Amino acid sequence: MPRSSMVMGALAMAPLLMGSTLEAQQTNTPLLACYVPRSGTLYLVGQNGAPGTCRAADHVLVQWSAVGPTGPQGPAGPQGPPGTGSSLAGSATLGNVETVVANVSFTFTQPGTQTFVTATCPTGKIAISGGLLRDDSYGGYSPGSGSPWVHELGSYPNKAFGYSDREWVVHLSAQSVGTFRARLVVTCARIN
Repeated sequence: MPRSSMVMGALAMAPLLMGSTLEAQQTNTPLLACYVPRSGTLYLVGQNGAPGTCRAADHVLVQWSAVGPTGPQGPAGPQGPPGTGSSLAGSATLGNVETVVANVSFTFTQPGTQTFVTATCPTGKIAISGGLLRDDSYGGYSPGSGSPWVHELGSYPNKAFGYSDREWVVHLSAQSVGTFRARLVVTCARIN
């Protein structure tokens, strides 16, 4: 048998001799073997209980890997679907901003009573900020005036709790009794 046929036969048999080293090929770990020129055989070294180096000085250490060099970058993938909802995230722009003022009045009959007051934006716009306007003449607390002492517990867009994105809510708690009057302001905008 010609020597080149023996070498090719030994290389063809190498995968069978490797057994569990196929896993190493998938992780790009190089395979090490020794080629015996006299017989044309090939044996593994450096793994799975095989010798650490070639057994004789005339055996030739060879190395290969199942993973080749990195190829060129592929083409860009398809564009994703458009987003949904009326979120302020992304590259949206605000347009047609306006302020809506709602006069609110609520009678508290006992201290500790809580209520929610709401101002609503026109259709097609969302609430982007808001709160109460209080001053000495409207919504301010003056002892003996009949106006209750009120704490504002929260001020937020109703969308934060899964409700309408057109509404701004203020959560109030009375510390005394009486009729509370104030102006609830909401800034509304169209999202483009």
